[in-house]
Amino acid sequence: MSELLDRLNETHKVCSAAYENWKDDRKNPDKREGLATAVHELRKVASRLEIEIAVSERDEQSNKPIPIPNHRASKGRNAKNNNGDNSVQEKPKRAPRKKSGE
Repeated sequence: MSELLDRLNETHKVCSAAYENWKDDRKNPDKREGLATAVHELRKVASRLEIEIAVSERDEQSNKPIPIPNHRASKGRNAKNNNGDNSVQEKPKRAPRKKSGE
């Protein structure tokens, strides 16, 4: 078994036991704190599991080439901006508006 699976099983058992202990005496602050600690540990293991999943997905995705989206592939280069620069061009400035009555 992997270390992560061992941690998951262990924290599950501890959390289940803490819950059973707490539900019999819900007003006891020590039992509530024990359950909160057990739930926190379970969340830490779940977070580690999510990280493992994300790393696995990233490794799988790195093997595939990234396709060019259709909206980019069909778009031609602007004649004024054909140097490969995709920056936003400034709009031409207009003359100030005339005030009415002038």
